[in-house]
Amino acid sequence: MFILFYLFIATLCIGILLAFFYFIIYSIYILFFLPTKYEFHFYNFIGNWVKRFFPNLAKFFPVHFVNKAKLDVDGEKYLYVFIPHGLVTVSQVVHTLDPHSPLKELRMHNAAHSFFFHIPIIRELVQLAGFFPVSRDHIDAFLQDSSISITVGGVREIAYALDASKDDKLFIKKRRGFIRAALDNSVDIVPIYCWNEQQLVTYEPSYFIEGVNELVGKLLGRSVNLNVLQFLRPSKLRRLCDAVVGRIVGTKLYVGEPVRISGMGVDEAHALYIKEVKRLFAFVAEAEGSDKELVIE
Repeated sequence: MFILFYLFIATLCIGILLAFFYFIIYSIYILFFLPTKYEFHFYNFIGNWVKRFFPNLAKFFPVHFVNKAKLDVDGEKYLYVFIPHGLVTVSQVVHTLDPHSPLKELRMHNAAHSFFFHIPIIRELVQLAGFFPVSRDHIDAFLQDSSISITVGGVREIAYALDASKDDKLFIKKRRGFIRAALDNSVDIVPIYCWNEQQLVTYEPSYFIEGVNELVGKLLGRSVNLNVLQFLRPSKLRRLCDAVVGRIVGTKLYVGEPVRISGMGVDEAHALYIKEVKRLFAFVAEAEGSDKELVIE
């Protein structure tokens, strides 16, 4: 009896030790390597089955097509751009998780900040949700097979989702990487305006978190904004849940018309994109009966 007990303890200790070493090796690996396209498809396959348990998650985040007739989702691939970026991209997430979302008609894969793919467990969860890293290599690879969506403003626009903010702000004046990606892959850009995104879940700036952002950014070699974690505060989670169940107004998504940039230079295409975004915002603001302004930096 005692021999069996000691064998059990020894086996358990060896198992824990092996699991520990595996976790260390795994953590080091994901610190340096982003998921491959095959890894994403593996987790996305499982995630699509899990998403059956989240029907109508985006019910209170309605989608409006400005001119659906101009979208050829069967014959063309597009680079969809969600704007603006809130504290978290609530609109993009709920519609990615909802298997019955109207955005499924667009047949797109969705990109998320590469930072998430360097964190154990989060890496797998994000892929199960249906997101791949927003690196140039991944964008090029996925655009070979399907349309994709990104959120251009990224870390900088997270900083605009302040508790006291009223107007929308976009950080796109100096952003041309997504324009180059679209031109190099011969796809047009379709802006998706997420009305109320920057006002839905907001935050109060923290000097401590700003210091951590700078330190982590230097370690990873890319910008991060850990203020995004403030959405885990009970008051923020409650507001998010209230929006999902319809107790408060969530966001409304307006899918714009394709911005035809084929054959243009980067600067010309960028200028046209900004012009079309302003036009889309004016259309949405009028439809919503709002005096909110759009600030582009």
